Amino acid sequence: KDSTKLDELTVEDVVQVMNTVESSRRMTYKEFEKFMQTVFKQLAYYRQNPKELSIAVKKACPILFDTFDADYNKLIDWNELVLGCCYLVGGGKDEKFKVLYSLFDKNHDGHLIFKEMFYLLNTAFAFLFGSSSKEIKTSPEELAFATTKQCFTDLKINYDDHLGVSESQFYYWCRQH
Repeated sequence: KDSTKLDELTVEDVVQVMNTVESSRRMTYKEFEKFMQTVFKQLAYYRQNPKELSIAVKKACPILFDTFDADYNKLIDWNELVLGCCYLVGGGKDEKFKVLYSLFDKNHDGHLIFKEMFYLLNTAFAFLFGSSSKEIKTSPEELAFATTKQCFTDLKINYDDHLGVSESQFYYWCRQH
């Protein structure tokens, strides 16, 4: 994270670059490398030292690609890209949460339905724990489903209702404290 200097960028900086990528696409390694070169160009250091840009991208991309590829299929999907980029860049948890929330709100209505929250959590757990975690002895999918169900249950929201940003932020804040 520190060696890439990407923590100098904000989530919004990277979202601008991500908005150039079609959300239904899966990136090959070469496409990912091209995308990351565009992200690295956002940094003043690499604009001032263009020869270092290519070196940094070539050095970082193999590691980043393997890290982002949570399902190990040798492709980076939109969800993996979003989570990976949010992890790498600077900014606070609240800012990152709001960006993630809005990116996973597929119909852009300001609410996460059950399916949208499941996708967000499934991608997050896969990114954090890999496709199966020995520590938790469950798959990211199982963990995401159980967490999403518990969140909706705790908030007394039917699975077909919507969950608002403030409710979900409050929920996760309570869970962490």
